[in-house]
Amino acid sequence: RSYMLTNIEKIRLVLNILFVLGFVAIVVMYFAISDERQPLKQHLIVGTCLGTIFFKIVESALRMHQNVMERNNRRKSNE
Repeated sequence: RSYMLTNIEKIRLVLNILFVLGFVAIVVMYFAISDERQPLKQHLIVGTCLGTIFFKIVESALRMHQNVMERNNRRKSNE
């Protein structure tokens, strides 16, 4: 069986990959930036964390939208 990804699924996949890469970047920055540069370290980590959370929120909203659309399509086909 072949399975084609819809546009929303492709966007969600990209957003999930960006989320994981953002998380890895946060961990690397935490250990790579020395404590002597603490203000820079804090700003970079917080900024990256906020961006990563934004990607996850958008992905979750798309997932909810997709679930609602699928539920409506199933309802219409059952009628």
